[in-house]
Amino acid sequence: MNNSKISKKERVVTQVSSEKRDEFEKRAFEAVTDDFLRNYYEKNKQKFMEPERLHLRSILVKADPGGGAVVWNESKRKAEEILKQAKSGKDFAKLAEEFSEDRRAVSEGTWAGPTWAAYSRRSRRRWRLRKWRRWSGP
Repeated sequence: MNNSKISKKERVVTQVSSEKRDEFEKRAFEAVTDDFLRNYYEKNKQKFMEPERLHLRSILVKADPGGGAVVWNESKRKAEEILKQAKSGKDFAKLAEEFSEDRRAVSEGTWAGPTWAAYSRRSRRRWRLRKWRRWSGP
């Protein structure tokens, strides 16, 4: 008998809570007009803005640190050839798939960087000074 009383009480509490919530939501919905929303947005635009994002792509060409000048020069030559193809307009994702020694770049082709908020003010200034669609060599 004790369990049935608790069960009945829980059902009543749940029902009353649900009715109160529905009543509150209805009043809140009626109170929020288009003008209210417009004014709120104008006063709080910063809350609705998404920070700039940095989208990087890379191709990794490895060189064995102990391989000596021959290995380093071969890796540099390969990187310069890839860069030349990229600058000539060849699809970067295809170049990454064909040449990159980074498995993630091969499968995904890109790396989406963190938001600007993650960088210091000085770093953000440096990035803004750079030319977009700029290629860098080995």
